[in-house]
Amino acid sequence: MKKVLFSAVLLFGATVFAQQNNSNVDQLGNDNVSTTDQTGITNDSNTIQDGFSNVSSVTQSGTTNVSEVSQTGEVDGDGENANHEATVNQNGTLNTSEVIQLDDDNIANVTQRGDLNEASVNQDGSSQLSDINQRGDENMAVTTQDGDAGDSEPNNSSAINQVGNNNVATTTQSGELNDASTRQNGNSNETITNQTGTGNMASTSQFGGDDGENRNHEATITQNGMENASTATQRGDDQILVVDQDGTLNSSDASQRGSSNLATITQDGMGNESVSVQNGDAGTAEPNNNLDVNQFGNGNSSDATQSGSLNTATVAQGNPASSSARSNDNGAVVFQSGNENNAVVNTIGNDNTVMQSQRGDGNDANAKQGNSRELFPGFFQNTRSNNNDIVQDQRGTGNDADAIQGGLGAGGNLIDQGQRGTENEAIANQNAGASNNVITQRQQGTSNLADAMQGSGGGISTFSNEITQTQTGNGNNAKARQLITTKNSTATQTQTGRDNVADSKQQGDNNTTTQTQNGRENNAVVVQEGTFAGTSFDNVATQTQGGFMNVADLNQKGATNTGTQTQDGTMNNATAMQRGDGHTASQTQSGRENLADVIQNTEVNDASQPGANTATQSQTGRENEAYSIQTSPFGNGTNNSLVSQTQIGQMNFVRTEQQGNNHTATISQQGTGNEAYDLQKGATETSTVTQRGTENLSEVVQNGFGHTSTVDQVGTENMSDVFQTGGQNSSMVSQNGLMNMSTVSQNGNGNNASVNQN
Repeated sequence: MKKVLFSAVLLFGATVFAQQNNSNVDQLGNDNVSTTDQTGITNDSNTIQDGFSNVSSVTQSGTTNVSEVSQTGEVDGDGENANHEATVNQNGTLNTSEVIQLDDDNIANVTQRGDLNEASVNQDGSSQLSDINQRGDENMAVTTQDGDAGDSEPNNSSAINQVGNNNVATTTQSGELNDASTRQNGNSNETITNQTGTGNMASTSQFGGDDGENRNHEATITQNGMENASTATQRGDDQILVVDQDGTLNSSDASQRGSSNLATITQDGMGNESVSVQNGDAGTAEPNNNLDVNQFGNGNSSDATQSGSLNTATVAQGNPASSSARSNDNGAVVFQSGNENNAVVNTIGNDNTVMQSQRGDGNDANAKQGNSRELFPGFFQNTRSNNNDIVQDQRGTGNDADAIQGGLGAGGNLIDQGQRGTENEAIANQNAGASNNVITQRQQGTSNLADAMQGSGGGISTFSNEITQTQTGNGNNAKARQLITTKNSTATQTQTGRDNVADSKQQGDNNTTTQTQNGRENNAVVVQEGTFAGTSFDNVATQTQGGFMNVADLNQKGATNTGTQTQDGTMNNATAMQRGDGHTASQTQSGRENLADVIQNTEVNDASQPGANTATQSQTGRENEAYSIQTSPFGNGTNNSLVSQTQIGQMNFVRTEQQGNNHTATISQQGTGNEAYDLQKGATETSTVTQRGTENLSEVVQNGFGHTSTVDQVGTENMSDVFQTGGQNSSMVSQNGLMNMSTVSQNGNGNNASVNQN
């Protein structure tokens, strides 16, 4: 009997304990339906329905769960303006759910499994749809929807799915037909989605994360306008993403893997596209990879990929401070693979394309097209750059590439820079109204530098220029500058070897420079001058060096100058300086330790008599030297003189200096150790020297007009001296044999001397 009584007491106590659940239902209106199912202890459910045809279903299983449902509609005579639906499922301990529905036809679904989860849904308007699914502990989800799309169902749509612990998701929608989806699988993730307008779409997925951290992944998506789209995926730890879209039909696709990556995407305009991929792990360093994309305008696209650690990329297209500085139809592609790389893209204008690719560590790439500068508050000076392309590719460590294209109405420019190796640097600048310019720089090796600039930056029109520089080897340096009022200029520099330097500067019209160096420690410099006061045009300079330690230097100032220098061997040196009009200098050296120097200078006062000097020097052998100097008399007159010097053998020496007009000097040496001197002053003088043998010496000095001198030496250690002054004197010396000596001195007019030694 006692046992039966004790059992009855226990049964009564359990029944009382189970009844500690609480459910309150308050209905006002017609055809409302409320269902509450509670299993467990101390669960609390409160449901308020005000209107017609509202449906509420609350299921609670566990301990101390709380559900609040409030449904209110605008009721008309037929009861058609309510029709809310709310479904709440709670399983666990201390979960909290709040659903507030205003107006009509809103749907809210909340599912909570775990402990201490919080869910809040606030719907105002019509045909809103909200789904919240929480599995884990201490997750928080908040959805706020406001808008009326008429007969469209669903209107705004929000879905939040949380699996893990300590996740936070907030979605705010204002407008019509917006769609937001948040998926969190991990711990301590946070997502904030704000949509204002019509037809915007946002999808955010977060995976991973350590339990108990303050914040693991963080994603903030803000959309304002129509039909903007954002897709975000975060995997790993401590990723941060911020997307801000304002306008119409903008799209963003962002993916983050690894740890501590930071991406900020800002789009303002219409039809802009951004794709970003970040993958890397920098340990405790925060932030790791850093990406900042700003697009202001229409039809811009950005594609950025970062793989590695501590990379930085900035894409800025357009300036939000000035409406005239918006960027349209521009494209930017940035690829970074390695560590501590930096890439910056800035475009203003139309139809520009920028591509930057970096592989390795410590690379730096900067591309800028157009410019926007605030002169004083509210007033901007915008320099637009149209149809330009910048492509930069870097592989290795410590490379730096910088490309700037700008100008007043500039268009059709292309900069292509490729670097492979270590510590390379390439800088290209096209400026000052430049049009149809092309700069291509290729470097492969170590410590190379290539710098190309077209246009002065002073507003002078420069167009149709082309610079191509290719360097292969170590320590090469190539600079090409085409500056003030350059038109149709071309500079091509190719270096193969080590420690080469090539420098070209052109100012004027239709200039052409080609320099090729193959070997080691070569140096070639070409300057073709022209300024505002005296423009230089139609100049052509070609320098080719083979071997190592060669030096070629050419300086041309005037018009229609042509200089060609070719060196093949070791330690050759060729220098040609031409000033005036119509000069031509050609020097060819083959052998070793040769030196050739040509200086031509004319100062023309009579435009009907342009200067046209010509000097040709060819050396084959070893340790030869040739000098040629042609000058005009005291800044007046012309200098249509011709010099031709040829040396074959070893240790030959030639010197020619002509002053005056219409001189002709021809020297040919064949053998070893020969020397020839020639000096002509006056007008219309001719000197011919031919030496064959060893250590022959010839010296010719003519001063006056119309002199003729011919020296022919065959043999060894012959010596001939010719001195003529006056006018129209003639001298002929022929030596054949050994150690002959001849001296001819004529002073006067019409003298004739003939010497034959055999």
